[in-house]
Amino acid sequence: MLNSPHDHFFKKVFSQKEIAQDFIENYLPKELKKIINTKELEIVKDSFIDKELQNSFSDMIYKVDIDNNPGYLYLLFEHKSYPDKLISFQLLKYLTKIWDLHLKQNNTNKLPFILPLVVYHGREKYNISLKFSSLLAKEKNLEEYIPNYKYLLYDFSQYSHNEIIGSVQSRLFLKIIQNIFKDDFEKELDEIFSLFRELKDTDTVLEYFETAMRYIINVREISIQNLKNKVNNTIPERSGDLMSLGEKLRKEGKLEGKKEGKLENLRETISIIISNKFNLNKLPDNISKKINSADIKQLEKIRDNIFEIDSLEEVKKYLN
Repeated sequence: MLNSPHDHFFKKVFSQKEIAQDFIENYLPKELKKIINTKELEIVKDSFIDKELQNSFSDMIYKVDIDNNPGYLYLLFEHKSYPDKLISFQLLKYLTKIWDLHLKQNNTNKLPFILPLVVYHGREKYNISLKFSSLLAKEKNLEEYIPNYKYLLYDFSQYSHNEIIGSVQSRLFLKIIQNIFKDDFEKELDEIFSLFRELKDTDTVLEYFETAMRYIINVREISIQNLKNKVNNTIPERSGDLMSLGEKLRKEGKLEGKKEGKLENLRETISIIISNKFNLNKLPDNISKKINSADIKQLEKIRDNIFEIDSLEEVKKYLN
């Protein structure tokens, strides 16, 4: 099991300069594309995510020319089950860290422009404001004294088939994250796999195919045999690559007991965080039993919403 399959998949894809350029050129508003030069795009290696939030967010930062001045594009990948209501605040903290780093690395007293972009990857519809000011109490007399900005949001679960554009690698990534949590994900695999036919470079196909398969296997409870059947129906030429990957994963110990191991670890984690949150030496027996019989989706829901849960009664609702 990958510790953070969402982070691994996102970083693997968006640390490729061509894919970052392709995404920016296809999804930035027209008025911004006119003033942002992506030809000289540089990938900045630093990450600004707090350790405690690394299971919910990933980030990439790109140095670009914005209207002939140095600037940055900050791409935040949110992979929680639901949109974080404080994401504007989190972004503001990351923006100030980037500015701080820029000032330390450059002999200047001017701050560069940073454009924040958020790719949302949750199960629930994104329904919160894109403006930082929405977090503050409304008071007309104070408006000019508060900081404010707006970020660009990309919730690809709401995009139609024709709206997902760009290079094959970009579309593959976006199609996978668009469908990975859907109940009918295995049906969508036919379209996802068919895109691999459009990849021409042999090395690129092999590397990207393995990256995508590792992600799918880690996030969805889907067997190699089921994947093989899908591959045989859509891209039979990749069947041997899939079986080679399956063998590699077995040798790495990533398939044996994967589901059971993940479930057991999650049950233990949920028990610990609930005990800590409510200062309990021992969980009540009825809750402990429910945790031990809960499925992965129930437990992930508790984990993702733990900061919103205020009582053991609310915990029981999730477990029911």
